[in-house]
Amino acid sequence: AGVELLHNFKGSYLPKSTTYAGEIEGGIASTYDFRSTRQVFEGILNYMKTFNNIHDLNVMLGYSYEKYSAESRSANGKGFSTDLFEWNNLGAASIKGVSSSKTENLLASFFGRVNYTFNDKYLATVTVRRDGSSRFGANNHWGTFPSGSLAWRASEEDFVKNWGVFSNLKVRAGYGVTGNERIGDYASYALVSTNHVTLDGSNNMPGTHLNQSSPENASLKWETTTEYNVGFDMGFFNNRLSVTLDGYWKKTKDLLLKVSLPYYTGFTSGQQNVGEISNRGFELDITSHNLTGDFVWDTKFNLALNRNKVLDLGSSGDIRITSSKPMGTVSENDYAIVREGEPLGSLYGWKYIGVLQEGESYAAQPNSKPGDPKFEDVNNDGKIDADDRTIIGNANPDLIFGLTNNFAWKGFDLSIFFQGSIGNDLLNMTRMNLEWKRTTDALNRWTPSNKNTDIPRNGFYYSQYGGYVNDHFIEDASFLRLKNLTLAYAFPQSLLKKTNFFTSARVYLQGQNLLTWTGFTGLDPEVATNVYRAQYPASRQFTLGIDVSF
Repeated sequence: AGVELLHNFKGSYLPKSTTYAGEIEGGIASTYDFRSTRQVFEGILNYMKTFNNIHDLNVMLGYSYEKYSAESRSANGKGFSTDLFEWNNLGAASIKGVSSSKTENLLASFFGRVNYTFNDKYLATVTVRRDGSSRFGANNHWGTFPSGSLAWRASEEDFVKNWGVFSNLKVRAGYGVTGNERIGDYASYALVSTNHVTLDGSNNMPGTHLNQSSPENASLKWETTTEYNVGFDMGFFNNRLSVTLDGYWKKTKDLLLKVSLPYYTGFTSGQQNVGEISNRGFELDITSHNLTGDFVWDTKFNLALNRNKVLDLGSSGDIRITSSKPMGTVSENDYAIVREGEPLGSLYGWKYIGVLQEGESYAAQPNSKPGDPKFEDVNNDGKIDADDRTIIGNANPDLIFGLTNNFAWKGFDLSIFFQGSIGNDLLNMTRMNLEWKRTTDALNRWTPSNKNTDIPRNGFYYSQYGGYVNDHFIEDASFLRLKNLTLAYAFPQSLLKKTNFFTSARVYLQGQNLLTWTGFTGLDPEVATNVYRAQYPASRQFTLGIDVSF
């Protein structure tokens, strides 16, 4: 059982001596207060028994409960007669804005698992969860999620031992259903918001007008994913070489998505269970003990590839995604699309086919001038408009991989970890906003004397014909990164015993995100979305430390 309490307060004041706050606002103060509570309880009962030395049974029953609640309050004021109060006396100023909020959610779960092993060769597991979430409709709070797996330690069979190939061989197969409830706390409710009403063009009366801000969806329920997997664990040369292979297929249905709604509903979008997607993939892990003895060298390599596809979107059709964090003034267009038959992460926009040259005409853009960009007339209707947008990139990598080498010699150890991604696209929204005049690329823009370029002329804006979201700004974000390097030294026991104090001591120097090789022009190709918006790059960190035991 546990309780987590969090209190975060922030007060700020811009004094009258600052240019903006003093000359225009007369001192600006703001306060923000946030409090949250998380309550957790979990109870587990285990029963273990071995029968006749060949039947092993393990039964587990459990219950968990988690409740989260949070409140926030903020206020802003301006026009102070003195700087002495700072943010501690907002009543001495003119209040600019006041807001408050409260939210809470509850998740309760019952679960059970049975593990059975026969003769240490055949293994079976059955698990059932019953989860209830406050985030869904009144009749759909609860969901049931079963799973099961079978395994065979084939290397324990005499006929496999006679092959003399495997020092370990295990075959696995599994099936399972999992649920997702990661949405807003009140997504199934008809929420109400307040508006400020202006009377006679002068008086603002806050809170006098209530309106429904989101539609009710009492049928909102769990998003579920069904997965099948098959795996092999193999050991060779007395387990000096270990290989794990896993293949899987997942199908997710009742996706929790915000979808566009018809105008007659009075709402622009609402949370619904819509459609199905599939994921299938392959994972490989290899561990090799290359050298043993005084000098030790181990290598670990893993790679994974995944392919996903949107199978069904119901009656909603394409779902277009617009940037929630615009970059300057160039992000007015949809940049991604969810479409049946295509992968999630599909980037969406116009196809950029070059720069119009002198003496060249382009019927689809009749008013274009030399130096203007050309967009492909995808639907062949003789004009460039919104209907010419198409899929222009895929943010999903072809594969991801990692490589670790560990070395050890006479108390010294060295670990080198590389990770990488191949084949993923990123929409460089930062370049969109800067290329036209704020980066050195602008020096290579089209001019009558510089025609061998794909950057339009000075003063041209992409949105005159197509839009900023086009594949001129789609970049290959493949990368290889030296993620971690650690050099350490463990002091010998003979030395530690003389101290009569330490039982172990190890000093280490560690570096993270040391080097990155990529063709991506932004600061960091490793981002969690399909759009790059000048995020802070992964910081390069160095750590010097010592681990000691007494």
